[in-house]
Amino acid sequence: VYAGVGHGDSARFIATATFGSSASPQVLLLREFRDTCLLSNPFGRWLVRACYNWLPAAANFVSQHEAAKPITRALLYPLVAIAYIFLRLSVPMQITLGILATACCLTFVLFVVHKRRGSAVSGAKK
Repeated sequence: VYAGVGHGDSARFIATATFGSSASPQVLLLREFRDTCLLSNPFGRWLVRACYNWLPAAANFVSQHEAAKPITRALLYPLVAIAYIFLRLSVPMQITLGILATACCLTFVLFVVHKRRGSAVSGAKK
């Protein structure tokens, strides 16, 4: 998410390349999430380092290809939503959303499994 391109203060990030400005609300929220949540623990620091090492080419590509921005935005918005939930919502609301998200995922999985079993049974009858 925070893949640096270049060095020092002129570093470009994939979020900045995607949203068009280092001052965009999405970039500011992602930066705050990085600083507050990710850099405060070993796994988060490892994840940020991995992003800095592996995503510069993606940031370059996005900044040079306008058509890539909507796709990258679609990929980044769930991360923006997660950052918002962790940074702006109360713990009870975070738990409630976690339960709802889990229920939605389980419903989807059960639906897919049911559809596949239904297809297998109808395929076997033919």
